[in-house]
Amino acid sequence: MLRLENVTKVYSRRGTDVVALAPATVEIAAGEYVALIGPSGSGKTTLLSMLGGMLSPSQGKVHLDGQSLYDLPVAARARLRREKLGFVFQTFNLIPYLTALENVQVPLYLAGSAAAFQVAQAKALLESVGLGDRLQLKLVEADVATGGLLFEIVDVIERVDRSAAPSGGRGFRQKQGRARRPVAHRGPPQDKRSRRRN
Repeated sequence: MLRLENVTKVYSRRGTDVVALAPATVEIAAGEYVALIGPSGSGKTTLLSMLGGMLSPSQGKVHLDGQSLYDLPVAARARLRREKLGFVFQTFNLIPYLTALENVQVPLYLAGSAAAFQVAQAKALLESVGLGDRLQLKLVEADVATGGLLFEIVDVIERVDRSAAPSGGRGFRQKQGRARRPVAHRGPPQDKRSRRRN
């Protein structure tokens, strides 16, 4: 469960306080879907970033499953974020200088999977969507014609089952991950929340 208690975010710009998020108290139960809809500048990204453990509030508390996110040490918060949270950006946010195979390995590496498992799992997933012949393609080498390839790789990464990955040595040479955050920049002048029980 996610819970915000009187959370606000204020930035100081040129000696003036800018309120990015007015005081908010929200509770999101397990199995509940919540959509935030509103125009740019209404605080959607700020709120989602604080819910995801990426941005500390100016005041108030953010709780995830009974733990106060921003009272945790940075390393402990990163572990909690890795294990319990996911972000989906509006853009691909793949790592351009890595191959397709290495991009799919990233979440497995971050989960502490053994090197051999990383490669085998990433290869099997890419082959399952018809990309077995593109394993070593670096994304910086991809052109407009391979735009569909990027969608396929992102889809594969989303399917990586980190909870099932066995622990072991870290064989992937990079230490860069992906954040995932859905945001909608359209809607009525004021924010509205819609909820649906699963």
